[in-house]
Amino acid sequence: MANFPGKDGIVRIGTYTVGSLTDWTLTIDTVRVDLRTLGDTWKTSIQGGKSWSGSASAIFDVLDTNGQKVLIDEVLTGDGILASQMLFYVCDGATRDGYMSGSAILVGMDVKNPGNDDVLRATFNIEGTGALSYTAPV
Repeated sequence: MANFPGKDGIVRIGTYTVGSLTDWTLTIDTVRVDLRTLGDTWKTSIQGGKSWSGSASAIFDVLDTNGQKVLIDEVLTGDGILASQMLFYVCDGATRDGYMSGSAILVGMDVKNPGNDDVLRATFNIEGTGALSYTAPV
């Protein structure tokens, strides 16, 4: 069984790595299509379409010009469509570590000021467009 330390995970936008990353999340959903007809007691269903979404959270870093700034610029002035794939690595970004990837639309950004005892934090929210793929560790 392979275990991966969460501290080593990264997120890339094409070849750019999002700096000061604190965590990321991927959610993969499938639609359940109900096949019941009137009078049926038990549910019967089949799998319908699939979708995926995710988020990447980081310590807000205005100097991360090739990661966070790409996302911030897209939120503020872009059309929401990322030209490159989003890549979510389970470890340090080497192909041997495995990753999930797919094209995504940037749907929003949250910036949080947690107060006196912490730093500004940013969360970038995405929705996948098309399939999400998994490349296993080599």
